[in-house]
Amino acid sequence: MLVDSTLAQVEEVRKLKGSFSADEWNTVRAGPLAAAALVIEAAPSKDKRTVEEAAAAVASVGEAGTGFATTSLMATLFHDGVADLAVEGISDPMSKAKAGLALVQRVAPGEAETYKKIVLDAAYAAAQAAKESTKKERLRCDYMFCMQCLSQGF
Repeated sequence: MLVDSTLAQVEEVRKLKGSFSADEWNTVRAGPLAAAALVIEAAPSKDKRTVEEAAAAVASVGEAGTGFATTSLMATLFHDGVADLAVEGISDPMSKAKAGLALVQRVAPGEAETYKKIVLDAAYAAAQAAKESTKKERLRCDYMFCMQCLSQGF
């Protein structure tokens, strides 16, 4: 009975993941870090701080990706961890973040709000890691990110 249940869960996860092409899967996984890239670009820091901002965003996604039902999209997305995710090299981060959300809305609409929260939390983690900035600078960065999200329909 346990084996049948486990095999059914594995099949459900395979089917869920099969709803995406490889490129789409990568886009959804990268969505949270695309949002973090927006924040990092909005308030450039010294190289060391940029690495810390990126690491904070990745850690945020890793933490957020736990505690979900085994067969949920969120658990499936981050089941293997987040070590392969990076902020560097994301071109047009707003489009990437929006595309990730659109894909989640198409395949698992019930998880879209959770995904959106993971995306925004990653951006916020990057902003908070910019400790060299004053509180005023962090608030400006948060404001700029929010305005960009609103203007782009995120």
